[in-house]
Amino acid sequence: MTCARFLLALLFATLLAGCGALEPASPALLERVQDEVEAPRYVRRRATVRLESSRLSGTFRAILIARRGVTPAARLQLFPAVGAKVLDLAIAPDTITGMLVGAPPFEHQRGDSAPRHLLAFLAASLLEELAPITAGRVRGARGDELHLAGVLEGTRVAVEFDAAGAVARRSYALRGVRWTESIDTSVGAASEREFRGRDFLWTLREVEESELADAPDAALFRLELAP
Repeated sequence: MTCARFLLALLFATLLAGCGALEPASPALLERVQDEVEAPRYVRRRATVRLESSRLSGTFRAILIARRGVTPAARLQLFPAVGAKVLDLAIAPDTITGMLVGAPPFEHQRGDSAPRHLLAFLAASLLEELAPITAGRVRGARGDELHLAGVLEGTRVAVEFDAAGAVARRSYALRGVRWTESIDTSVGAASEREFRGRDFLWTLREVEESELADAPDAALFRLELAP
């Protein structure tokens, strides 16, 4: 083997070692997998959001109505202190549609890998928070991370848990874009989530969450976009 070929082989082996193949999940991690899936639950949440991105920056009021379960759905709207809403995102089982002020309408048909778009990253993160960790989603483990197939097609997710077994951090990858979600529950009854990517920082402070007694109209999870 020539010196050049030897160096190339060494580099390739190093890259493989750095990637690290997934291992079978440990019994401790598998305890986080839900064997019995609960019936869907509907929630309403209010929060304060600080957003920094090339598309939109500022502090906003967020209103979320969502369905928790194996087929999650959500409607998220952001409002500034004064003026009309700046973001409207609807996540249904078959489509994701959204409006972001100053940007073209966003629409994605579920089933195909989602595009590289801020609203797609947001939808992927919301879906993970709303869906249970089921056995069919488990891809394996790396250290203390449980690796999952994301709820949104094409997304890969790695989850870390705290000592009490609650989700403390998620790492996401979609179409070559990576971002993280850190969850801090030490701020009292509320929780604070920070989503950090290369071109955006999204901090969400939950103000109030309540469970809805009745399921909202399915049309709530759909957004009619202007032609």
